[in-house]
Amino acid sequence: MIDRAYYNKNGYLIKRYCMSKNRISIIKNEANEHLKKTLLDAPNGRKDFLIEDDNLTARSIKDIHKLPFFFNIFSNGKLGKIAQRILGGEVECFNAKTVYKPAYSGGQFDWHQDSIYWDDDYKNKETMTMMLFLEDVYHYNAPPMIIPRSHHHGTIDVPHRDNITAEQRDEYPETRTKNMQYSIPNSIIRKQHDLHGIKVICGSAGTLLCINACTIHSSNLNLSPISRMNLVVRYAKI
Repeated sequence: MIDRAYYNKNGYLIKRYCMSKNRISIIKNEANEHLKKTLLDAPNGRKDFLIEDDNLTARSIKDIHKLPFFFNIFSNGKLGKIAQRILGGEVECFNAKTVYKPAYSGGQFDWHQDSIYWDDDYKNKETMTMMLFLEDVYHYNAPPMIIPRSHHHGTIDVPHRDNITAEQRDEYPETRTKNMQYSIPNSIIRKQHDLHGIKVICGSAGTLLCINACTIHSSNLNLSPISRMNLVVRYAKI
């Protein structure tokens, strides 16, 4: 109940040492093996594989919850139980991916809300995103940033990046990535920052960050010599 109350109030929850180093090592090895296989198939136009704007660097691999190894972790293991406790009932893992932030080249994630990307089956459900750190996250290797309590404002209606006017375009950073169709304009980020501040989330491998799907979050370019990788898992209360 304490976890759920804190999460509902602040829009996020951090669970330190969620998994042992040995367990994280096994998951990381499996994720790396899946990346190698995906890179071999990438030229065949795989839709579950996303690269950075440089057309060279791996950004994420989607739909990993459909793989038996990861399905078991997300649905039958500790993460599913934590999701049930936070969301207050039975849950469904409906989306998951591996996210890569390679040293010197890992791209940014613009300020956004996950909820705007949901299809109609999940828009009206209580949903949550979990980020499981598979490597240590420091303040200098592009850690996640969140705006606490921003979820109380609901899903913000923003235009698709391909349908904005010249005036609207001025509301976004010039460095806006091509990989995100929906992101939050500068004026809203400024207002939310002034209301709630920004929290940078660092932690050792095995740290679990849970955020409400309406919580505004982002991460910067990783220009450091230290890579980081994490799993991103989405749950819906059913």
